[in-house]
Amino acid sequence: MPLATRLHWKLEGILRHEYLAVDLFFILSGFVLTHAHARELDEGTNRRSYGRFLLLRLARVYPLHILALVHAALIAVVVPSGLENTVGSFVLQLLLMASWGFCKTLSWNGPAWSLSSEWLAYLALPLMIMVTAGLRGVRSQLAALGALILLYGLLFFGFLWSLTLLFEVNIGNGAGANGRVLLGVAFGCILRRLYDEKSVQALPWTVLFWLSLPLAAACMTDLSGRRLDNSLWAFLATMFTVFAAACASPRGLFPFTSRVPVYLGEISYAVYIFHYPVLLTLRWLFGARLDGLATTTSEGGARLVILGSVVVVVIVAVIAHHLVEKPARNLARRWIDRRYPITLVARDTGAAAE
Repeated sequence: MPLATRLHWKLEGILRHEYLAVDLFFILSGFVLTHAHARELDEGTNRRSYGRFLLLRLARVYPLHILALVHAALIAVVVPSGLENTVGSFVLQLLLMASWGFCKTLSWNGPAWSLSSEWLAYLALPLMIMVTAGLRGVRSQLAALGALILLYGLLFFGFLWSLTLLFEVNIGNGAGANGRVLLGVAFGCILRRLYDEKSVQALPWTVLFWLSLPLAAACMTDLSGRRLDNSLWAFLATMFTVFAAACASPRGLFPFTSRVPVYLGEISYAVYIFHYPVLLTLRWLFGARLDGLATTTSEGGARLVILGSVVVVVIVAVIAHHLVEKPARNLARRWIDRRYPITLVARDTGAAAE
């Protein structure tokens, strides 16, 4: 019996909508990168500004990607994963092209599929920023947002209420993954334009944020904690919650703006990219013992095992963040600033915050 089947969470419905975290990540990427690069790219782009933008993004994601990929490759020697672990798929992971349809399934470090789709979004982002710059006024921005919501619903939620096979089968590979990511980033670009409107800023966003939390939960789970079906409404309610948080006063968002949540946000990329190889390593080291706990321990004991695994993942992420991610990013940014000095363009102050 798998360990997870011993756990009966009252918040199961919310926890099992974890796929929304990926969508929200790309929405936030579009929002933050538009904030950071809009001044530089609104009037157009050239080879120099485009190259600088792409190098900044590589400096952000590539060092940890390589480290986690090597970790996953080493542990794959002793722990079967069922992924498409071939020399070709490894090269595609290195080139950030693993989710571009060349592989039938996930490979090596499974969660890294999103980096390949994210890299595709980075290649297209300057065009998205220039296009959304032409959306003048709240009406045009809301109209564009509505059109994207309709397209997203038809592609991934089958007439707005049930997931289609395109979403389920191709979540980490090919057109489904890349379409999902590109649309998510486009959402973020438009939301950042909407954020600048004075009429939007005047709304009581702190109140709306706290009202949106139970609304998002109601779209995911009933009062007993039972998971409701996947729906576009859960996606929209969660996206609205994030936008409300961006517009609200930081003081009004406490405790989400306290030190611990903010720090967890800083190391979230390291947690994401390392959790799969770390959990495989724990399976290799303690697999038999974990299986025994799944069948003999109490529910409370099973939860402690899950909590312990999470703690190990976070510890590894903290180490990787401070010893690899931050130093590598800072070193790369210094080289990029020398190679592509900033003159009239805005400094990329928001890139490190993403």
